[in-house]
Amino acid sequence: MKIFRCEKNSDSTDHSYITDLSSGYLSGGLDHPFITVVSPLKKIIVLILWMAVSAFLVVGSHKLFGLPDEVAGSLYFITIGITVSSVLNYYKKRESV
Repeated sequence: MKIFRCEKNSDSTDHSYITDLSSGYLSGGLDHPFITVVSPLKKIIVLILWMAVSAFLVVGSHKLFGLPDEVAGSLYFITIGITVSSVLNYYKKRESV
């Protein structure tokens, strides 16, 4: 089952509809300065979301598998640190491009 059909455009023999779509909508010509800069509020929201996901996984595994408190506590702080580092590095790399 094909989702996209690559049919030739009647106006041009060089392009297909998919190429026109990708070159028009995904090109850098539509960049807006307020869209490319990520707001600090968005960073904080995404950071809190992923911290909650990682905390849920650690607390859930603590309850489900009966991990000792010492292991669960260490794992909790390690996963929170990895999460914060990953999110901040993602947005740092995204803004530097």
